[in-house]
Amino acid sequence: MAVWVAFASIAAFLPGGLNPWVFPKATLLLVAVGLASVSPATGRLPRTYWWFAVAAASVLVAASLTTDDPLAQLMGRWPRYDGLIALPVFVAAAWTAARLFGPDASKRRREHAVSAMSALGALLGAVSAFELTGWRVTESDLERAGGLLGNATDQGIVGAALACVLVSVIAGRVASVRLTSTRIVGPAAGAAGAVVTLVASGSRAALLACLCGLVLVALAVIVIGRRRGALRQRLMVLGATAGLLVLTLLAIPLSLTRLFGASPLATATVTDRAIIWSETLRLIRDHLVLGIGPSGFAEAIPRYHSPEWYGAVGAGTVLDAPHNVLLQVTTSGGLLLLIVVLAFAVWFVRRTIRTLRDAVTADASASGSGRLDLVVGSAAGVIVISLAWLTHFPTMSTGIIFGLFVGIVLAVVPTEIARGLRLARTVGVSVWALAMCLASLAEIPQATGVAAAAGAASAVADEAFSAAQTIRPWDAAIASIAAQSFTAAASAGDEAALPFALAWGERAAAGAPRDLSASLALATARRLAGDPGGSAALLADMVKEAPNDPSLAAQSSISLFSAGDMAASLAEIERAHSLAPDDADIQELFDEIKAASGSPK
Repeated sequence: MAVWVAFASIAAFLPGGLNPWVFPKATLLLVAVGLASVSPATGRLPRTYWWFAVAAASVLVAASLTTDDPLAQLMGRWPRYDGLIALPVFVAAAWTAARLFGPDASKRRREHAVSAMSALGALLGAVSAFELTGWRVTESDLERAGGLLGNATDQGIVGAALACVLVSVIAGRVASVRLTSTRIVGPAAGAAGAVVTLVASGSRAALLACLCGLVLVALAVIVIGRRRGALRQRLMVLGATAGLLVLTLLAIPLSLTRLFGASPLATATVTDRAIIWSETLRLIRDHLVLGIGPSGFAEAIPRYHSPEWYGAVGAGTVLDAPHNVLLQVTTSGGLLLLIVVLAFAVWFVRRTIRTLRDAVTADASASGSGRLDLVVGSAAGVIVISLAWLTHFPTMSTGIIFGLFVGIVLAVVPTEIARGLRLARTVGVSVWALAMCLASLAEIPQATGVAAAAGAASAVADEAFSAAQTIRPWDAAIASIAAQSFTAAASAGDEAALPFALAWGERAAAGAPRDLSASLALATARRLAGDPGGSAALLADMVKEAPNDPSLAAQSSISLFSAGDMAASLAEIERAHSLAPDDADIQELFDEIKAASGSPK
């Protein structure tokens, strides 16, 4: 049961939730951890792994304590909660896989692992195929909706990793089992679904990472096939997989247009990445030793945004990750954390080689049969995900599957612990899972609040947001989302929303003073409430945090104009116009303020 729950967690989501992807996946994974805790151990993670985990955690805690808001840094922020919410779940996934699929695991348990991955691949593939027809799991107007994972690139990464593992398993079975056997049909269906998922995502990073992973699997297949005298059959499997990949690419136009840069969005993505990385390097230069904490990127990067960034993506876009895992590691914990991660990577490679050698020996026995192919595929899966993260960022879904594969590869012979410690561990995990489940429930009232605010039902929205904040009192994002929702309603003419916009705006600004989205909502609410001076003062502080944002300059100009400071208003709108000379809205505002101030056009 634990095996199935662990892999099912990757596809879990909460219908009707505002952010349905993070907490439900974490909750189900922790249920699998609890089930694994009471299951017989077949392996464990090496002690060295835990030393690396402790070192990384120590650096992140130290980095968080140097920030203005240590609690929010430690817990993590919306939408991915890269802190105590997400990172321990990834570690727990590795622990679960090591316990369930270690050297002492039975052949039957490994069969369950393959069946669970096959079912996951088939499910993701079916949902991806339906989404190509316009059907959506959740409401979305995006061209690449993301299936059960919420993000198209995540969808591609998981599909790529599953394809590598299942191809490795199939290659190991095909020499000794007829192709009509159910032991082949299940993994083959899963691999086909994984390929469809990969290609339907349109992710070039995932596709190229998958090709690298399949090359590594092919090398292992050649070596192992020669040792077993089954090279020809194994190469047939790889050829069939390559053919399926090519046919699927040709069948889905979106993948071809993105792969060859014909899609405008794909071309823009390449340009955006170059800007993001250059600006992130400047941020790292100013925070070299400890970084800015695990959840401080979205608040710190606006100071480094150039006019080119706003010209490329437009105003109002919040960048919450550098889209490169090494840069994200360095911004989160500085060079200290980067050193720990790179040292872990070197150790992981060495440990993987040792595990493969042990698996080759163990695979000759009946008890060890099948482990080698699972380890080979899992190692390729780890590499696939790592490569894809070089242009993306870890999320709950990709972090869980990454942890599971790491655990499979690193697992060593288990050791027993005292019964009392086992009981305490199980109780602790159960409490953890329950807390995560309760945190998940906050997504429902949040969604209700957003919808009610948009529907001019401010009292209902306030009750819903208050309920969500009660469930997650540490989460400053709830107040920020509430403030933005009420301010948008007030701006659209709902006068009843204005008091709530002010109240939630003040609360959000106090909880996350550097959250520009929350501060802008409060500044707008103040201006609508007849306090343009307070609005202008808040916007002046915001402009210091994002000096090249033309929309903030324009908003500042409006507030200064309302406060009667014509000279300052004119200076701000001129600055906004110089930052975005092609913006029609800013041009119109520029002309109006110049005319009102009596300046010549």
